[in-house]
Amino acid sequence: MYVLHRNDAVAVLVPMSTKQAIRHMLTRLPAPLDRWAEGSVMSFLALGSPWHRAMRSLYAKIGSPRHLVRQGPFAGMRYVPFLHVSVPSKIYGTYELELREVVDEISRSNADLLVNIGSAEGYYAVGFARRRPDLKIVCFEMSDTVRNDLQRLIRANAVEDRVQVKGRCDVDGLNHILEGVSYPVILCDVEGYEIELMDQQRVPALGRSTILLELHEHERPGLTETIRKRFEPTHSIRTIASRPRRREDLPPMRGALTDEEFEHATTEHRIAQQQWFYMLPRNAKPD
Repeated sequence: MYVLHRNDAVAVLVPMSTKQAIRHMLTRLPAPLDRWAEGSVMSFLALGSPWHRAMRSLYAKIGSPRHLVRQGPFAGMRYVPFLHVSVPSKIYGTYELELREVVDEISRSNADLLVNIGSAEGYYAVGFARRRPDLKIVCFEMSDTVRNDLQRLIRANAVEDRVQVKGRCDVDGLNHILEGVSYPVILCDVEGYEIELMDQQRVPALGRSTILLELHEHERPGLTETIRKRFEPTHSIRTIASRPRRREDLPPMRGALTDEEFEHATTEHRIAQQQWFYMLPRNAKPD
């Protein structure tokens, strides 16, 4: 089966399995039909799938509307059905809760551009667009499928006028985006490719950039110390580490979660403790 796919004004026929094609069509249903369709599909799948039964129970306990982020720095942001990424921890507002203080700091800063490299479906890009309507945001996401999710989330939150979406980010593209920007903020989550991008010798504008960097030491051993040494002369560096989730991290709900439901609601599917660098340029002017 083939589905018409448009990217950068070019239309191509992309081969898809029947399951992929059905999902593709469901993502294009207008609201509220998309939410009705998702509920119907989940109810059907729950008949034979313990995972889908747990997910249906999770959404029932969070209450209606079930696609609304319940707490945290992006509370009130609307999600959309049939995404290709894990959603519950974002709806419950526990996703990367270690970064809430950093998100608040960035929201209050004098940033004039936010670059989100590895933006996925847009949790941060759309969240910041809602909090900072004056801020221009550029997203890089290399997956065609996830980039379509990103476009849907942008439309659902009516921030099309201030979020620009691009594909793969490389050194040349990053240099171009940062050219002439006074106070850039960079959010970077690229599964180890940060060792190539986060290099002031190749991207001089990083020297004046505030950077929130997700580290992937397990992908590229030695990466953490390499980046630390690159940025210590020009930035103050704060290391942030993830912590286990607790039930008190959850928002108010209609009913208590079972242990299995709690795991589904809060998991971020990490294989090791996560660390981030929050790096502030030493020569940055105060707000």
